[in-house]
Amino acid sequence: MMIKHLLPLLLLGCSYSVCSQSSNNLEKDTALAHQYIREAQNMRCGQEGKLELAEKALAVYEAYPKLPEYVQAKSLYAFALYLTAGEKAKSLALEMIELARHRFQSAFHPLLSEAYLTLIRYELDYRRGYSKARDYGDSIAVYLTAPSVNFFELKLMYCQIFEEFGREANFKAQLDDWEMELAKVPEDSFRYYRMKYF
Repeated sequence: MMIKHLLPLLLLGCSYSVCSQSSNNLEKDTALAHQYIREAQNMRCGQEGKLELAEKALAVYEAYPKLPEYVQAKSLYAFALYLTAGEKAKSLALEMIELARHRFQSAFHPLLSEAYLTLIRYELDYRRGYSKARDYGDSIAVYLTAPSVNFFELKLMYCQIFEEFGREANFKAQLDDWEMELAKVPEDSFRYYRMKYF
């Protein structure tokens, strides 16, 4: 009997916490969510705070699921979630690619960058699907601007792929591109990727 009375309160509490991320002011909410996305995109995968920022952005955009940025927020969330829940992250990434196929009439869109990075990482870590991982990378490479965290994440993944394939010329080309982009930015930026390069 007590459960019957507690269930509505529990549901109300859950709905309040989700809705509390949205003020029902589209412009204000999306500006805040966009800020969360940018901050999270400037962190490498697994860096403390990335998942929390992605969760905050997604919580806001879930109030506006018809906006294109919803796809971006959920893709970012999948990528941030990858290290702790690889299978779930992969499922979310595939879900967003399918949603984009319906909404944008294309499975390849700049808002899907993190969805594809999630799938590449999954292929490399779980399946050793180097060929498929490269196909995914080639699908989004044109959308990744350099220098950016996602650009360097893709370069790291490409290096792993080409090293496995034994394609030294391709591997060297990735390193040259990496070095060229690092030379364009101050030495104290992208430290993690500088360390990986050297």
